[in-house]
Amino acid sequence: MLNIVICEDNPELLNLYMIFVKNYMHEHPEQSLNMILTTKNPNDVVNYIKNQTTSTLYILDIGFQNSNNQGISLAEQIRDITINSTIIFISTHENLKTLSLDLSVQPWDFIIKDSGIKNIKQQLVKDLNDIYNQLDIKKFYYTIGKRSHSIPINIINYLEVTPQNQNVVTLHSDTSNIQFIGNLTDIETTNDQLIKIQHNVLVNLDKIIDIKLDETKIILKHDTLTYDKSHLKNILERLQNN
Repeated sequence: MLNIVICEDNPELLNLYMIFVKNYMHEHPEQSLNMILTTKNPNDVVNYIKNQTTSTLYILDIGFQNSNNQGISLAEQIRDITINSTIIFISTHENLKTLSLDLSVQPWDFIIKDSGIKNIKQQLVKDLNDIYNQLDIKKFYYTIGKRSHSIPINIINYLEVTPQNQNVVTLHSDTSNIQFIGNLTDIETTNDQLIKIQHNVLVNLDKIIDIKLDETKIILKHDTLTYDKSHLKNILERLQNN
């Protein structure tokens, strides 16, 4: 199930986005979608997120009541309270696109209103389809400060800690490197797709291309890592059962 929330203070645009989403839902009856809230008032969204537990897509304007940053603030509140949320901005404020990324709001998309109604519809339809299709993808969850985040586990290559700071985990993915406070043993225990190859390195089993036994090397698509021989038996067994 994916709930959908739309918040836009222009009544005509709000109605237009509702039509786009309803048409998509009508054309995709096999997808479990629920347009649970449409509103001009961002406070209605704040009230919703306090009680929601279902995966939710938020389609948000940025400028409310003459405040360009209120949409960003609303997205930050969503990120602070919920972990299973996706955000799409539709805004005229293209200059705030970089800000939304810098603040770790991590929007799925940032659609520019001035690009035209046809483009907005095309982007929304594509986003709805892509977001729904990734719901079943297993996620890895981590926390930075007070804010929870998630990343598809299938794009993680490996995680490591440095001898200088055993509490800081660096996650290496196909798209970026992320640092957060964590413990590799706890991470391995709660994520069966990840396996320890050294005391300070976890690797995604699906990313292993080859193992060089004579060199004690594990070959990934974009990296080569050294494994500890004491972990080899477990690595081979897990690969066989994966």
